[in-house]
Amino acid sequence: MFDIQLSELPLNPDICTAFCEDAAAGGTVVFIGTVRNQTAGKAVMYLDFEAYAPMAIAEMTRLAEEALQRWGPLKVSIHHRSGRVDINGIAVVIAM
Repeated sequence: MFDIQLSELPLNPDICTAFCEDAAAGGTVVFIGTVRNQTAGKAVMYLDFEAYAPMAIAEMTRLAEEALQRWGPLKVSIHHRSGRVDINGIAVVIAM
């Protein structure tokens, strides 16, 4: 089972975590990717994510299905931002 979302609204890691919680799982692993203020020694002010939604959702779904098959988590949640994300803003949340 998986939960895939592409959103222009701020992401909430608690939603991904709650989706994946299961007494049979024994734990939940969460990755929160944020926008950093520099890369390769150059300042970053913000990131602006563009996505063709059908393709982005299909690829995130493929990744979730692969994780379920390879590592056997009971549930996978992937939420990704589109649009402008400022420094320290959450760009992606992956939970399983």
